[in-house]
Amino acid sequence: MPKITIVDEKDTVIGSEERSIARAKGLRHRIARVFVLNSEGKVLLQKRSERLADNPGKWDQSAGGHVDEGEDYLMAIKRETFEELGINPEVFIEIGKFYIEREISSGFLRRFQTIFTCTWNGPIHFAQAEVAEIDWFSSQEIDAWLARSPDDFTKNFARA
Repeated sequence: MPKITIVDEKDTVIGSEERSIARAKGLRHRIARVFVLNSEGKVLLQKRSERLADNPGKWDQSAGGHVDEGEDYLMAIKRETFEELGINPEVFIEIGKFYIEREISSGFLRRFQTIFTCTWNGPIHFAQAEVAEIDWFSSQEIDAWLARSPDDFTKNFARA
């Protein structure tokens, strides 16, 4: 199993560890997230597979995941976008970053999360092991849905 990047309170890399150990010990680590936009200004969202341990069956950003050992945020989001959606956008734009801490059943999450956007208008071949379905939504549709049914989304979706 690949190790994930471990960081200090300033998001400086200090090592790597297996994901399960990082959670059990509450080690700070990195997550990269991307919102894919099309030329109509719609946002691609994914519904996470029911088989996933974290937020199963919840709607989330277009793609995202842990920053693995030896990667930076941009390398990770390029890998995750290809793994989850089967696409290789040319340009990713970093639009923000936030930090979360919360208790989970297997330990404690401490994560820096960096958000990117990119544009894609071609076909998408999502990884069915991780993604149950995908769809394009306007920002107004997402805002209304989030206000109406926040539990349909992952815990950090609204903040992202």
